[in-house]
This record gives sequence, C-alpha cells and structure tokens, in this order.
Amino acid sequence: MRTQKTTQLRESREADDEIASVDWKAAPHVVLEAVDRLLAEEGLEIVMLDTGSDQYEFIVEARR
Repeated sequence: MRTQKTTQLRESREADDEIASVDWKAAPHVVLEAVDRLLAEEGLEIVMLDTGSDQYEFIVEARR
C-alpha cells in the first residue's frame, strides 16, 4: 500500500512538472493558457491580464 502511494505521488509530481514547464518567453496566449489551466486545478481563474511590459501581471479570483 505504501509503495503504491509513493508511486502515485511520484507520478503526480512528474505530471505537475510537465504541466508547469512553460517557456515564459512564449507568446502571451501560450502563457495564458498554461497559467489558466494550473489555476483552474485550484478553483481559480484569471479575471484580468496585462502583457504590456516584459512581465505578465494577472488578477486572479476564485471561480464563481
């Protein structure tokens, strides 16, 4: 049982690493899609996005 949980945790972390690996110099819509997907897993959503500079700024709220 413990080995199974350890394996599941390891696989989950590997999947998280794959999801979270985003080229932050990618086009804004690529970054937005990746961030939105990660936030959705936590019940959050982006309500405003500013890509006017070399940094991304997000305003995030709980999903309604």
